[in-house]
Amino acid sequence: MEITESIFMEDTTLMLNQLKQIKDMGMAIAIDDFGTEYSSLSYLKKLPMDRIKIPKTFIDGIGHNEKDEAIIVSTIVLGLKLGCRTIAEGVETEKQLLFLKQHGCEEIQGYYFYQPMQAQKIEHELFNYYKRSNGLICLPAHKITATYQYYM
Repeated sequence: MEITESIFMEDTTLMLNQLKQIKDMGMAIAIDDFGTEYSSLSYLKKLPMDRIKIPKTFIDGIGHNEKDEAIIVSTIVLGLKLGCRTIAEGVETEKQLLFLKQHGCEEIQGYYFYQPMQAQKIEHELFNYYKRSNGLICLPAHKITATYQYYM
């Protein structure tokens, strides 16, 4: 389940209790768009989260904005130290993918892999991969490493 930073504006005690109940049901919790709105590092000590999502606004700066890169690397390290996986949103280029991989980002989303599609199209794509691989689902060669490391 993804929560946005705006949840921090709610009644903290009630919010924490609800999140703990959700976590107890076995659901993973991710903070979406971390660092863009209301976040306070003190919340990170209290929240029962599993993932921190790095917003596309920072990912877009890879390769030409050192501050964006510093924020990304710091978020990855922070996630590691807190026992959370990090997810990079909005990855569109190989340069971004390589930077994130080099710095230990564990999950990646974005148009570099595929654009959003309807469930039927996903089924169609998987079926085509299945047919081409004689019964083994495989991915395009340039996407195997990233997909294996970030999605398996």
